[in-house]
Amino acid sequence: MKMRRIVVISIVACALLMTGCTAIGCGVAVPDVKGKTADQAGAALTAAGFELGKVTYDEAAEGALGAVVEQTPAAGTSSKEGAVVDVTVAGAAPVTVPSIVGLGRDAAAAALAAVGLTLGDTTTTYSTSVPSGAVIQQEPPAGTVVPHDAAVKAVVSKGPEPTKPPVTTVTHVKVPLVKGLKLATAKSKIVAAGLKWKHILGPGDGMLDVGFVYKQSPASGTSVDKGSVVSIYTWKGP
Repeated sequence: MKMRRIVVISIVACALLMTGCTAIGCGVAVPDVKGKTADQAGAALTAAGFELGKVTYDEAAEGALGAVVEQTPAAGTSSKEGAVVDVTVAGAAPVTVPSIVGLGRDAAAAALAAVGLTLGDTTTTYSTSVPSGAVIQQEPPAGTVVPHDAAVKAVVSKGPEPTKPPVTTVTHVKVPLVKGLKLATAKSKIVAAGLKWKHILGPGDGMLDVGFVYKQSPASGTSVDKGSVVSIYTWKGP
Protein backbone atom coordinates (compact mmCIF):
# COMPACT_ATOMS: atom_id res chain seq x y z
CA MET A 1 0.00 0.00 0.00
CA LYS A 2 2.85 2.32 0.85
CA MET A 3 4.59 1.54 -2.44
CA ARG A 4 1.43 2.32 -4.42
CA ARG A 5 1.14 5.69 -2.68
CA ILE A 6 4.72 6.52 -3.66
CA VAL A 7 4.06 5.62 -7.30
CA VAL A 8 0.94 7.81 -7.42
CA ILE A 9 2.80 10.71 -5.86
CA SER A 10 5.61 10.30 -8.41
CA ILE A 11 3.17 10.32 -11.33
CA VAL A 12 1.46 13.44 -10.02
CA ALA A 13 4.80 15.12 -9.47
CA CYS A 14 5.87 14.36 -13.04
CA ALA A 15 2.59 15.71 -14.38
CA LEU A 16 3.00 18.87 -12.38
CA LEU A 17 6.53 19.36 -13.64
CA MET A 18 5.42 18.82 -17.25
CA THR A 19 2.76 21.53 -16.95
CA GLY A 20 5.09 23.89 -15.15
CA CYS A 21 3.58 23.34 -11.74
CA THR A 22 5.85 23.34 -8.73
CA ALA A 23 5.41 23.48 -5.00
CA ILE A 24 4.92 27.24 -5.22
CA GLY A 25 2.58 27.42 -8.20
CA CYS A 26 1.54 26.07 -11.59
CA GLY A 27 3.78 27.66 -14.26
CA VAL A 28 3.51 31.05 -15.96
CA ALA A 29 0.52 32.45 -17.82
CA VAL A 30 1.08 32.67 -21.58
CA PRO A 31 0.66 36.30 -22.72
CA ASP A 32 -1.93 37.29 -25.30
CA VAL A 33 -0.12 38.10 -28.56
CA LYS A 34 -3.13 38.27 -30.85
CA GLY A 35 -3.21 41.42 -32.94
CA LYS A 36 0.58 41.78 -32.86
CA THR A 37 2.96 41.23 -35.75
CA ALA A 38 5.15 38.13 -35.63
CA ASP A 39 8.13 40.23 -34.51
CA GLN A 40 6.10 41.96 -31.81
CA ALA A 41 4.69 38.62 -30.66
CA GLY A 42 8.19 37.19 -30.42
CA ALA A 43 9.37 40.12 -28.32
CA ALA A 44 6.35 39.88 -25.98
CA LEU A 45 6.83 36.13 -25.50
CA THR A 46 10.54 36.51 -24.82
CA ALA A 47 9.85 39.22 -22.24
CA ALA A 48 7.39 36.86 -20.50
CA GLY A 49 9.86 33.98 -20.46
CA PHE A 50 8.54 32.07 -23.47
CA GLU A 51 9.83 31.34 -26.96
CA LEU A 52 8.22 32.04 -30.31
CA GLY A 53 7.78 28.78 -32.14
CA LYS A 54 6.37 28.06 -35.58
CA VAL A 55 4.88 31.01 -37.45
CA THR A 56 2.16 29.97 -39.90
CA TYR A 57 0.62 32.34 -42.44
CA ASP A 58 -3.03 31.95 -43.46
CA GLU A 59 -4.35 34.07 -46.35
CA ALA A 60 -7.92 33.02 -45.54
CA ALA A 61 -7.74 33.94 -41.85
CA GLU A 62 -9.97 36.74 -40.58
CA GLY A 63 -8.08 39.60 -39.03
CA ALA A 64 -5.71 42.41 -39.84
CA LEU A 65 -3.11 41.45 -42.42
CA GLY A 66 0.21 40.67 -40.79
CA ALA A 67 -1.32 40.27 -37.30
CA VAL A 68 -1.44 37.17 -35.11
CA VAL A 69 -4.95 35.66 -35.13
CA GLU A 70 -4.27 32.40 -33.28
CA GLN A 71 -1.76 31.12 -30.73
CA THR A 72 -0.98 27.77 -29.17
CA PRO A 73 -1.00 27.49 -26.17
CA ALA A 74 -3.82 29.99 -25.80
CA ALA A 75 -3.41 33.22 -23.88
CA GLY A 76 -3.70 32.75 -20.12
CA THR A 77 -2.68 29.10 -20.23
CA SER A 78 -0.21 28.21 -17.50
CA SER A 79 2.98 26.74 -18.91
CA LYS A 80 6.51 26.21 -17.83
CA GLU A 81 9.01 28.97 -18.44
CA GLY A 82 10.74 28.71 -21.82
CA ALA A 83 7.82 26.90 -23.43
CA VAL A 84 7.32 27.35 -27.18
CA VAL A 85 4.25 29.25 -28.42
CA ASP A 86 3.18 28.76 -32.03
CA VAL A 87 1.24 31.51 -33.82
CA THR A 88 -0.86 31.93 -36.96
CA VAL A 89 -0.63 35.23 -38.84
CA ALA A 90 -3.30 36.54 -41.21
CA GLY A 91 -2.16 37.06 -44.79
CA ALA A 92 0.51 35.68 -47.08
CA ALA A 93 3.99 34.81 -45.88
CA PRO A 94 6.79 37.37 -46.33
CA VAL A 95 8.84 37.04 -49.50
CA THR A 96 12.60 37.04 -50.11
CA VAL A 97 13.42 39.54 -52.85
CA PRO A 98 15.13 37.91 -55.86
CA SER A 99 17.92 39.56 -57.83
CA ILE A 100 16.69 41.36 -60.95
CA VAL A 101 19.96 43.14 -61.76
CA GLY A 102 20.93 42.52 -65.37
CA LEU A 103 17.39 41.60 -66.44
CA GLY A 104 15.29 43.55 -68.91
CA ARG A 105 12.27 45.45 -67.58
CA ASP A 106 9.75 42.77 -68.63
CA ALA A 107 11.92 39.90 -67.37
CA ALA A 108 12.42 41.69 -64.05
CA ALA A 109 8.68 42.20 -63.63
CA ALA A 110 8.07 38.51 -64.37
CA ALA A 111 10.73 37.36 -61.89
CA LEU A 112 9.17 39.48 -59.15
CA ALA A 113 5.62 38.38 -59.97
CA ALA A 114 6.72 34.74 -59.69
CA VAL A 115 7.39 35.22 -55.97
CA GLY A 116 4.44 37.53 -55.26
CA LEU A 117 6.13 40.92 -55.69
CA THR A 118 5.67 43.76 -58.17
CA LEU A 119 7.99 46.03 -60.14
CA GLY A 120 7.62 49.51 -58.69
CA ASP A 121 8.96 52.88 -59.80
CA THR A 122 11.78 52.74 -62.34
CA THR A 123 14.29 55.43 -63.25
CA THR A 124 16.85 55.46 -66.03
CA THR A 125 20.49 56.46 -66.26
CA TYR A 126 23.37 56.11 -68.71
CA SER A 127 25.75 53.19 -68.29
CA THR A 128 28.82 52.01 -70.19
CA SER A 129 28.78 48.56 -68.58
CA VAL A 130 25.08 47.56 -68.55
CA PRO A 131 23.15 47.16 -71.83
CA SER A 132 20.31 49.53 -72.55
CA GLY A 133 17.02 48.34 -70.99
CA ALA A 134 18.65 46.16 -68.31
CA VAL A 135 18.36 46.75 -64.55
CA ILE A 136 21.45 48.34 -62.99
CA GLN A 137 20.26 48.57 -59.38
CA GLN A 138 17.27 47.49 -57.28
CA GLU A 139 15.74 48.60 -53.98
CA PRO A 140 15.34 46.71 -51.72
CA PRO A 141 18.36 44.56 -52.63
CA ALA A 142 18.18 40.83 -53.33
CA GLY A 143 17.85 38.69 -50.19
CA THR A 144 15.73 41.23 -48.29
CA VAL A 145 12.57 39.80 -46.70
CA VAL A 146 9.53 41.95 -47.47
CA PRO A 147 5.74 41.61 -47.23
CA HIS A 148 3.88 39.81 -49.99
CA ASP A 149 2.87 42.13 -52.87
CA ALA A 150 5.60 44.65 -51.98
CA ALA A 151 7.04 46.74 -54.80
CA VAL A 152 10.70 46.67 -55.83
CA LYS A 153 12.15 49.83 -57.36
CA ALA A 154 14.69 49.61 -60.18
CA VAL A 155 17.23 51.76 -62.02
CA VAL A 156 17.35 50.84 -65.72
CA SER A 157 20.26 51.46 -68.09
CA LYS A 158 19.94 53.79 -71.08
CA GLY A 159 23.21 52.50 -72.46
CA PRO A 160 26.28 54.71 -73.07
CA GLU A 161 25.72 58.44 -73.11
CA PRO A 162 25.69 59.78 -76.68
CA THR A 163 28.84 61.58 -77.76
CA LYS A 164 28.24 65.30 -77.97
CA PRO A 165 29.30 66.97 -81.23
CA PRO A 166 32.35 69.20 -80.92
CA VAL A 167 31.65 72.87 -80.37
CA THR A 168 32.59 74.85 -83.44
CA THR A 169 34.31 78.10 -82.60
CA VAL A 170 33.78 80.88 -85.07
CA THR A 171 37.23 82.24 -86.03
CA HIS A 172 36.34 84.11 -89.23
CA VAL A 173 33.70 86.75 -89.85
CA LYS A 174 32.72 88.95 -92.75
CA VAL A 175 33.25 92.69 -92.59
CA PRO A 176 29.89 94.50 -92.57
CA LEU A 177 29.05 97.36 -94.89
CA VAL A 178 29.41 100.62 -92.94
CA LYS A 179 30.29 103.05 -95.73
CA GLY A 180 27.71 105.82 -95.87
CA LEU A 181 26.60 105.32 -92.23
CA LYS A 182 26.93 107.78 -89.40
CA LEU A 183 30.10 107.24 -87.42
CA ALA A 184 28.33 106.02 -84.25
CA THR A 185 26.17 103.57 -86.21
CA ALA A 186 29.19 102.24 -88.08
CA LYS A 187 31.09 101.62 -84.85
CA SER A 188 28.15 99.69 -83.35
CA LYS A 189 27.76 97.55 -86.45
CA ILE A 190 31.47 96.66 -86.51
CA VAL A 191 31.45 95.68 -82.82
CA ALA A 192 28.30 93.58 -83.29
CA ALA A 193 30.13 91.60 -85.97
CA GLY A 194 32.89 90.68 -83.52
CA LEU A 195 35.39 93.16 -84.91
CA LYS A 196 37.18 96.28 -83.70
CA TRP A 197 37.17 99.72 -85.30
CA LYS A 198 39.72 102.45 -85.90
CA HIS A 199 38.52 105.95 -86.73
CA ILE A 200 40.59 107.99 -89.20
CA LEU A 201 39.97 111.57 -90.35
CA GLY A 202 40.58 112.01 -94.05
CA PRO A 203 40.16 114.41 -96.92
CA GLY A 204 36.74 113.01 -97.78
CA ASP A 205 35.43 112.13 -101.19
CA GLY A 206 33.27 115.17 -101.83
CA MET A 207 30.10 113.14 -101.38
CA LEU A 208 29.54 112.81 -97.62
CA ASP A 209 29.46 115.37 -94.84
CA VAL A 210 31.46 115.35 -91.61
CA GLY A 211 30.45 112.44 -89.34
CA PHE A 212 29.59 110.03 -92.14
CA VAL A 213 31.86 107.16 -93.17
CA TYR A 214 33.08 107.74 -96.71
CA LYS A 215 35.57 104.85 -96.76
CA GLN A 216 36.23 101.55 -94.93
CA SER A 217 39.08 99.07 -94.96
CA PRO A 218 38.84 96.11 -95.40
CA ALA A 219 35.91 96.38 -97.79
CA SER A 220 32.51 94.95 -96.84
CA GLY A 221 32.16 91.19 -97.41
CA THR A 222 35.85 90.51 -96.78
CA SER A 223 36.46 87.46 -94.57
CA VAL A 224 38.75 88.30 -91.65
CA ASP A 225 39.72 86.85 -88.28
CA LYS A 226 37.35 87.61 -85.47
CA GLY A 227 38.63 90.59 -83.53
CA SER A 228 40.32 92.18 -86.53
CA VAL A 229 40.37 95.96 -86.92
CA VAL A 230 38.23 97.77 -89.51
CA SER A 231 39.38 101.26 -90.34
CA ILE A 232 36.60 103.77 -90.94
CA TYR A 233 37.20 107.17 -92.48
CA THR A 234 35.23 110.37 -92.07
CA TRP A 235 35.82 113.81 -93.57
CA LYS A 236 37.93 115.96 -91.32
CA GLY A 237 36.08 119.03 -92.51
CA PRO A 238 37.13 122.13 -94.44
